[in-house]
Amino acid sequence: LHLPKWSGQEGTQHCFSPGPGAGVLSMRCFTLLQGAAAVVHSIDDFGAVPESFLPLVSSANRDALQKAWDAAEPGDTVVIPAAKEYFTTGGAVFANKKGVRVVLDGILRQDDNRTAWPNVKDEDKVDFWHFENVSNVTLTGAGLVDGNGQQWWDAFVLGEFKGTRPQTLTFTSSHDLLVENITLRNSPRFHMKFSQCERVVVRYIAIDVDRKKIRQLKAKLSAQRAAESDSWLAWAPEFLVSSLVAHATNREHPDRTLLDWAFDQLVKLLPSWVLQPEDLNTDGIDPNGRDFHIHDCVINNDDDSIAVKPSNGADLVATCSENMLIENMVLTGFGASIGSVPPRADVACVRNITFRNITMPGTGKGVYIKSNPSCGEGTDRFGQRVQKRSIIEGITYEDITMDKPFWWAIWIGPQQQHEPNSALGEKCALTYPLSGQCPTQGCATFANITLRNIVVKDPVLSPGVILGNSSNPMQNVVFENVRFEFQHGGFRSRLPYGRHYKCENADVKIVGGTSPAVECKGTLV
Repeated sequence: LHLPKWSGQEGTQHCFSPGPGAGVLSMRCFTLLQGAAAVVHSIDDFGAVPESFLPLVSSANRDALQKAWDAAEPGDTVVIPAAKEYFTTGGAVFANKKGVRVVLDGILRQDDNRTAWPNVKDEDKVDFWHFENVSNVTLTGAGLVDGNGQQWWDAFVLGEFKGTRPQTLTFTSSHDLLVENITLRNSPRFHMKFSQCERVVVRYIAIDVDRKKIRQLKAKLSAQRAAESDSWLAWAPEFLVSSLVAHATNREHPDRTLLDWAFDQLVKLLPSWVLQPEDLNTDGIDPNGRDFHIHDCVINNDDDSIAVKPSNGADLVATCSENMLIENMVLTGFGASIGSVPPRADVACVRNITFRNITMPGTGKGVYIKSNPSCGEGTDRFGQRVQKRSIIEGITYEDITMDKPFWWAIWIGPQQQHEPNSALGEKCALTYPLSGQCPTQGCATFANITLRNIVVKDPVLSPGVILGNSSNPMQNVVFENVRFEFQHGGFRSRLPYGRHYKCENADVKIVGGTSPAVECKGTLV
């Protein structure tokens, strides 16, 4: 995770083209950063205590962060000093300022004491570091925020913690932001999330999750489930289940022979919880709002690497999440994702988003565009009863390379989200299509989606799934030079649809050297 570090000129203008949906000549331009710093506020000057892991120190360090921010005026800089480590609990809120620069050069290591961590209410925990109603703010530096997430993951997956885990870095109702150069690691929940923000640049960020620890936890849980179920794996010793889980989810050994053969024979029988990891919500970067440029980042996690979240008519900054360019990225996780986008009375919306020049080595999912239940009536912001709707349109994926994806390389349709031993309702089962259902939503509009110059090498499963609704089929879905390179025999790349897509109720156009071709069933209306 070695990334180039960038140091820009103060007050420079940043321009980018968010994608074809904005028009050929459309450019988004805004000025970033403030003038030269007037005063530097080190957290050490406000009582921070480095290199100590005593319980009282974590709250003192959080308070020092808060006091340094509170003291800053426009043009000032808040500094977490280099070569020092600060053990810190959550709850720092950087709010209601403009023109402040925050330099993270040291290490902030999050306290993993769930009992001592501040609550929002009940068991729901406050986020670690929250920015709200700020503008012309820069977060930069060569430092690290270590979320220390293993205790949180263990407690969540094993049912010992029922509340909401803290997110590491969140931004709300803010504009003209630059986030660059820092590293985020092992967040208890989402690593970086933006809500109703605009004119944002995120660049040269490294996000890393210890997937080995997560795999060990999931293997243990999988063995427990097998022992408690009527699965054919119920007789298997834990080491066998663990080996299968590791093989299904860790594609780091290119010279497999016998194990590959065994996996090819057994994969069609494996319950989905062997292939699909538990939902730990360790998302990388989740943007919501408009006018984002996210580029030159490396994200290695175990959930959505990028997930563009919808806005709706009731939101104050952006009524649709739109005009975003995500490019020059390395993503290993569960998707360069849109959504999920559930229907809303005020119309949930994502449009004009471009993913470009993305490398995805050993990823779970790749292209992932997802709607969500449920349709029906709702009350809009004017108090009127209306039919709920959602819109996903103007989405482009181009110049994408995936190597050995172990789940779906391409999935466009309802979000797979149902967990075993919970009510299925209208959700799409994680076990689908091996078992369960995957209802589509007639109130969800998918339109003008382009996949261009995509190469998928040696996938574990069939190429992908495109599931539209018969009453509202997907419109103008273009596959241009989308190629799968199959490298093994046996069952590999053939489960569950052979080396073909499952496609229903979508107007799919094939351009160039797309292989295999997409053949779609269903009547278009």
